[in-house]
Amino acid sequence: MAGARTAAGAGPALADALGVGRVVVAVLTAQFRLPQASTLKDKRCVVKSMVQRCGQRFRAAAAEVGLQDDPRRALVAVALVSVSGRHADQVLAAALEFMEGSYPVELIDAGVEHR
Repeated sequence: MAGARTAAGAGPALADALGVGRVVVAVLTAQFRLPQASTLKDKRCVVKSMVQRCGQRFRAAAAEVGLQDDPRRALVAVALVSVSGRHADQVLAAALEFMEGSYPVELIDAGVEHR
């Protein structure tokens, strides 16, 4: 389209024009131990389901982002865009609680970063 701007080039001006205001990108990174997994296949079964369901349930992007070759540990990230840092924190806390409560995993470490 002639004269159209890309989203990357639009910046804050587009957000102002749309009346959106400040946009927050929040990323939860969580490291889990999978005590029942003895093979990578066991791990993948749990992590794939956890990532898929978490993404769907919380309308967020979720992926295994590290430790792919370790059958007993997983590094998972969940990211979302919100207009409120507080809302983003609430959603990510609920996502972490869901993962811990719904799957045979033990939380090792977790953190949230806002951009």
